[in-house]
Amino acid sequence: MSLAVALLGTAHADQAPTPNVAGAPLPGEESGATWNEPGPSTGRSVGRGVLLVPKAIVWTVLLPVRGLIWVYDRYDVSDRYYATFYNPSRTFGITPTIAYATGFSIMVGARLISKDTFGQSEHLRLEGAWGGRYQALGAAWLDSGTRFNPVKLTIGGNFDRFARLKFFGIGNADSSPPPAMLINPLVNPTAVKTYYRYQELRAALTADWRLFDGVNLIGLGAFTDLNTHASTRDPAIDTVYNPADLIGFDDAFQKFYGQLELRIDRRRVARPRWENTMYTTGWLVSGFAGGVQGVKGSDNFAHYGVDLQAFIHFALGPRMLWLRFWGEGVTGDVNEVPFYELPYIGGDILRGYDWGRFRDRVSGVATAQYMWDIQRNTDAFLFVDAGRVFHSIWDVTLDQLRVGFGGGLSLHTQNGFLVALSLAGSIDGGVFLTATLNPLWNEVPRWR
Repeated sequence: MSLAVALLGTAHADQAPTPNVAGAPLPGEESGATWNEPGPSTGRSVGRGVLLVPKAIVWTVLLPVRGLIWVYDRYDVSDRYYATFYNPSRTFGITPTIAYATGFSIMVGARLISKDTFGQSEHLRLEGAWGGRYQALGAAWLDSGTRFNPVKLTIGGNFDRFARLKFFGIGNADSSPPPAMLINPLVNPTAVKTYYRYQELRAALTADWRLFDGVNLIGLGAFTDLNTHASTRDPAIDTVYNPADLIGFDDAFQKFYGQLELRIDRRRVARPRWENTMYTTGWLVSGFAGGVQGVKGSDNFAHYGVDLQAFIHFALGPRMLWLRFWGEGVTGDVNEVPFYELPYIGGDILRGYDWGRFRDRVSGVATAQYMWDIQRNTDAFLFVDAGRVFHSIWDVTLDQLRVGFGGGLSLHTQNGFLVALSLAGSIDGGVFLTATLNPLWNEVPRWR
């Protein structure tokens, strides 16, 4: 009897004898492999050493984020949030809102959301925010849900008032100090940071017709009343640019606008059981064209554009690359189109620059953004945006591109997007902190 059996006292009488292992390979050498394999190469060791410092920096920078995530999970912040502001079915809620972007005041307010208003999944949204004197937002929108399938109607309007929007002239020029003489922005591309007041009142009706799965034809009709004046912040727009050459300035501009968009949307979640980010794979192709009918002698012109997107899924999590190109233009000349109606880039669509930093008759921006999850409801991202504006589509070139770069965090629930926080810089200098309540892939330059 072996020593093991004697100690355990549980051996069976018919236990097989101990096999003869004489001459058998040692453990770890069964397939010819040994534990004496050489260590990492010198180059690999050097590479690990070089990456040690940036790895430590990233770990330290993200330490507060990890702390917030721990608090989020430990105290069930998501469930507490919905329990506080929503009904048990989460179809109705009144929530506080706060928004901030570099160059704008912090705005606080509230939002009412009803996801089944009349029993057919009608979505009602009411919201308002206040950010100090002459800065306020308000909106009311109601859609028809499934009532008229395959068509969804949306009706509503918005009121926006800003005390100090920025204007840098027309064109792609670098910033300059104010000259001694007033600038004519129609012919002189000199860029000087100035400020103006802006007010918008708009009513709109949208019809979204689902032609096929993922293919939609969208019609929009709107009436808009716009007003601009000089800001109380220096330098005011009319102290640098000749107000007589600022089309639409210091006067009411009213317009009717109609637009048609054809959208093919194949964006989806690659692993629905495991990933709750809005999209992780697929693509989008969208093209639109619209016409502006001016009121009280204002000029008419057309507005057109494209939106191309691709989500490339690398691994579960998700780990993915988002690619996008956004381009738009107007047919009217700069002496016919109000300066605030010209296509612009900067801020929301070209991160790392002031909002509306560049504007002209044609604009285009390309984005490459890598995203990965650091917690089930939190994604991190790194991005590069590149673009510029042009006087006409025939002037399009890759010369003198404006490039912004940075990173951030995107917070979302299993049912929807919450907020995206980004810190961005550019090849021209400057740092901008931005918070947006819209998903980055749905962010478009504001067309009024």
